[in-house]
Amino acid sequence: MKNLKPGDVVRLKLHDAICVAVGKDYAYVCTIVSGKEPTKHRADIRLPQMEASSFSYSTFSRIRCTPETAMKLGKTIGRVSEKTLSDIIIGITREHRMREMEQETAKRGNLAHGLSGWIRHEHTAIA
Repeated sequence: MKNLKPGDVVRLKLHDAICVAVGKDYAYVCTIVSGKEPTKHRADIRLPQMEASSFSYSTFSRIRCTPETAMKLGKTIGRVSEKTLSDIIIGITREHRMREMEQETAKRGNLAHGLSGWIRHEHTAIA
């Protein structure tokens, strides 16, 4: 992990990933998803064509902006541009905000459901 820097493309056991942050004994990485994989996630951003071709990925490869903790990394096989790294960070931030909004909405939804039942009950009792 000593020489690893954000933006490095690393080989993992099952796939490649892009390092977005480095800790003492771990790194946060975002997975590179093959263009052949049909499942798309809202946190996916497109890997720029020039970078995809330089790493021998298909043109439609994506970066899943949901960082995972990686303890054991293979070798570094390259590096993405500062622009791509910036886009990944924006994607991570956007996904994090979306998840926070979903959690808040779920909390309010439960509260609103409880209140609406109480309001209906009170309203009927008054009438």
